[in-house]
Amino acid sequence: MKRKTLIAIAALAAIPAAAATIALFPEREGASPPVPDPVSASEVFAREAIGRAIAPPTPGAGRTRAPDDAAPPDDGQWLMPAKNYAATRYSAMTELTPANVGRLSEVFSFSLGVDKGQEAAPLVVGSTMYVVSAFPNYVYALDLARDGALKWKYQPKPIPAAAGVACCDVVNRGAAYGDGKIVFNTLDGQTIALDAATGKPVWKAQLGDINRGETITMAPLIAGGKVLVGDSGGEFGVRGWLTALDLSTGHVAWRAYHTGPDSDVLIDGGFRPFYPADRGRDLGISTWPADAWRIGGGTMWGWIAFDPSTQTIFYGTANPGPWNALLTGNGSAPVELLAADRRAVFTYPDNTRNRFGRLSLHPWVALSGATRLEASLYLQHLRQRTVNGDAADIESCEMAGNEGLLCLESAGGDDDDDAAEAQVLDRAGQPLADTLGGEGYGVLNRSLTRSTAGGALVQLVDRRTFNGGENVAILGVSHDRSRTGFQSSTELGALTDSRSVAGLGSIIDQPDGSIAPVSLIARTRYTGFFIADTLLLGSRWSLELAGRYNSARVILADRLGAALNGNHHFSRFNPGIELDFRASPALKLNLGYAETSRAPTPAELACASEGAPCSLTNFFVGDPPLRQVVAKSWTGGLSGSFLSGSFLSGWTFDWRLSAWRTTNSHDIQFIAAGVRGRAFFRNVGRTRRQGAEATIKASRGPWTIHAGYAFTDATYRSALTLNSPDNPGADDAGRIMAGPGDQMPGVARHRAVISADFARQGFLIGADLQAQSGQYLFGDEANLQPRTRAFVIVKARAEIPLLPHLRLFGRVENMLNRHYETFGIYSDPSEIALAEAPGASDPRSLGPAAPRRWLAGLSYKY
Repeated sequence: MKRKTLIAIAALAAIPAAAATIALFPEREGASPPVPDPVSASEVFAREAIGRAIAPPTPGAGRTRAPDDAAPPDDGQWLMPAKNYAATRYSAMTELTPANVGRLSEVFSFSLGVDKGQEAAPLVVGSTMYVVSAFPNYVYALDLARDGALKWKYQPKPIPAAAGVACCDVVNRGAAYGDGKIVFNTLDGQTIALDAATGKPVWKAQLGDINRGETITMAPLIAGGKVLVGDSGGEFGVRGWLTALDLSTGHVAWRAYHTGPDSDVLIDGGFRPFYPADRGRDLGISTWPADAWRIGGGTMWGWIAFDPSTQTIFYGTANPGPWNALLTGNGSAPVELLAADRRAVFTYPDNTRNRFGRLSLHPWVALSGATRLEASLYLQHLRQRTVNGDAADIESCEMAGNEGLLCLESAGGDDDDDAAEAQVLDRAGQPLADTLGGEGYGVLNRSLTRSTAGGALVQLVDRRTFNGGENVAILGVSHDRSRTGFQSSTELGALTDSRSVAGLGSIIDQPDGSIAPVSLIARTRYTGFFIADTLLLGSRWSLELAGRYNSARVILADRLGAALNGNHHFSRFNPGIELDFRASPALKLNLGYAETSRAPTPAELACASEGAPCSLTNFFVGDPPLRQVVAKSWTGGLSGSFLSGSFLSGWTFDWRLSAWRTTNSHDIQFIAAGVRGRAFFRNVGRTRRQGAEATIKASRGPWTIHAGYAFTDATYRSALTLNSPDNPGADDAGRIMAGPGDQMPGVARHRAVISADFARQGFLIGADLQAQSGQYLFGDEANLQPRTRAFVIVKARAEIPLLPHLRLFGRVENMLNRHYETFGIYSDPSEIALAEAPGASDPRSLGPAAPRRWLAGLSYKY
């Protein structure tokens, strides 16, 4: 902290009238903070267009004044970073007025000894001020009755390497006071409780791991006997979480992750998303690319509000995205190549470079004590470059008169069928010569995307007493628009001995559009009108009603001609309803129905022609219309808790049973085209996803045991004829026929997990047993071939205190080093020579899971 800053703080805190009333902090059990501002609905429904996952707003947002029990009369103290549970950050002291503020004078000053950014607000408890510095996170206790004389200083001595892990600055946002303790966090991931009177440590908990990029900069909140702490490091691919520690012991009570399966996020039957689009199972997995949720960010380094009357906390997450400036990865590999060398890759490079920025504003104005007008505005920009090396069905022509030239073979064609091949042409329309002896060709797909998007939402929120309870009504409108410039090209390349692709300089431009450069401007306009109401129907029943009208327009402008031009409009009204019943304090039931719609994205609309398909890095090559997807969902569930009184006496159990069904009309999927390595989007008719889930958690003393099972049945409900020339069950034209009831590829029907943790006196040991059934490969929508193998993996973790300051810690992922696969496709391995697996012919290509990974070390703190 700069010296002049602390002078100002000291001057305010040292005013006698403000510091004269001294009282230790009582845990206020009746506080009820105002509900936080809602997330913009425009952002939520933009997600339906571009695939982003955004948390729903809190129903009932709009309280204009904190209730008295959340922001009690000012007693001259500042006991938590945001002043009170309502997070008002406001002192009600009246001693300062416009008339006398100019007469303030310095009482004392104090240097924190750290010349870094200072974001921690001091605490005032009785006549003592407590302040935490930036890294290395010194804590000072200053006596306000003696002009800021130092009572004590605590030096936590965090790991120095933490300063190099922090993304932006080595700040700390403050401490919290409760039960005679000062609790604060350190940059290297510790939470420490000090005796407020002496500064001696009461307990320490290591929550973050800088080896994974995790740091902690937030101020903890003490609420309900728990210390709430979240992590930082979303810029480095960490997984966000919020952890609750027992205030008395520092033991972990629970941890809620912000990405991943519902069981990790602690979503149960009581979770009621405001928008139907956010209702579903394990959206923390399904809305991310494969396994990206494991490094998906969503960290919680800001502020928390708490409502003791309902034992509810309110907080937001930040930095969502598996952020890396350079993403390099490879997908599946032929099974025979994996059998010979599981570390091998098929073809490369496969790189993505991203730059992203976003600005948002959330103003509001109170119209009355019960009503307020809220707005949300945002502006964002994305720049993305990709390069992807692939094999290609390009070889010397066999047709008479085309000797010495290159031809593109249809994936479903016969090698002896001259009609199945076409000359490969460059951008000048000239045929490309065979320079490699007839084979060994690949392609380099490149793309550049520049996208700017913005939007606004305005909503009226009314909250008032009705029918003996609280009625919450919301009425609003949103508008979002974007402009995206997209360019792509495919360069002819040569496959090297290591199966990389080296460019040969010529850009391929086929007259039929099967492989061709693209330069396109896509503009979107999304407008929505929405209404929602929450009604209490007596003491046990509640009813939620919602509706939204969506209007979407997608305009495509071809910059290389007119073939891609298009103007598409979609609209629909979507209703939603949910009924909740609390049968007893330990049993809750819910039943809901909702409809959602999703307009095709510009990428889908512009790559919806089988005759003009696109690669995985090129989504803009054609323009027939697609119909919007309409989903109709039913959900139901039971949840409860009980304390065992039998032979399991002392154990507390929390359980949940739920079932759901979603039927999509005009579902959109990415379908293989007749040209190998190319695909296109199309409506596939009706699909259905339904399932059931059961979870139970048991806890007693140092033990916590969790078990969960999920069944998912994802099927086609319409007949389909699809290209899959490398599927052994395909017909002579390389096609397969999927029918109603066939399972959708890439979806495991069965998943289960059992975990157990034991924590006592600094010792921690825990393990997870995860099981998953196999899944059909993409390209086997007709279920003609076997699934991938089912698998069971084990994870373990432990911490052992060796000496008073020395701890041994370790983690093991995939402890038994099981070889299993996360997805699969079909491809022809004979097109590329595999030195590791000569003569490979199995068309299955699988995505290998990560092998055993372990981390162990010694932690010494002094």
